[in-house]
Amino acid sequence: GWEEQQPTVSWKKLRSQSGGHLYHPIHELDCIQFIMGGLPEKATMVGGNVYHKGENFGDEDDMLIVNLEYSDDRYAVLEYGNAFRWGEHY
Repeated sequence: GWEEQQPTVSWKKLRSQSGGHLYHPIHELDCIQFIMGGLPEKATMVGGNVYHKGENFGDEDDMLIVNLEYSDDRYAVLEYGNAFRWGEHY
């Protein structure tokens, strides 16, 4: 979810300690693979940092989009991020 600037950076926000941005939505990816019946034939991922910039935010991207292509013209898309401030997340 949304995060304000913190006095110290959590290990979850540092690529060298967390293993990268996919650390956070890995369970959603597992769920998609279960529903689709296995691994995709092709995966394409893009990410970026829209809002959380600066030394007290770490170096993780705050948005991620994964496109998964399966056999028989089946597709799945995973969108993840905390760059957007939703009212219920204040």
